[in-house]
Amino acid sequence: MTICVQVDTDGTIYAVQPQPAEVSACSYVLVSGDAALNSPFALTPEQGAQVGGAVLLVWAVAYVFRVLARVLNVDEKGDST
Repeated sequence: MTICVQVDTDGTIYAVQPQPAEVSACSYVLVSGDAALNSPFALTPEQGAQVGGAVLLVWAVAYVFRVLARVLNVDEKGDST
């Protein structure tokens, strides 16, 4: 559950009534703990390292395929096309 809030000039925080359908117009958006934990970007450092390692592995495999394609794509004169 998200709540759109505003900050008053004296620093107090109050909920906007009625709540807007689009939260992009809010000064701040309060998110419940359950909604924050279900975010796909709430990763531990270990999980972030695993995702980064997987991306690097995919890049490395793509590079190997690119090099193999260049090696196999040599014409009769010995020039690559």
